[in-house]
Amino acid sequence: MQLTISQQLGLDPTTVANFFMNARRRGHDQRTDDDISTVSSGSSHALDEQQ
Repeated sequence: MQLTISQQLGLDPTTVANFFMNARRRGHDQRTDDDISTVSSGSSHALDEQQ
């Protein structure tokens, strides 16, 4: 699938593979952030201190 995408877009297959790898990582990071906000007492102040 990634090979087909790279051929159709004229991109290097490594570029397409990196895109999907980064997309998976971003999705994982987003779920982690959601878990942190759920665990905290609902206060956005606790999240502000972490950043």
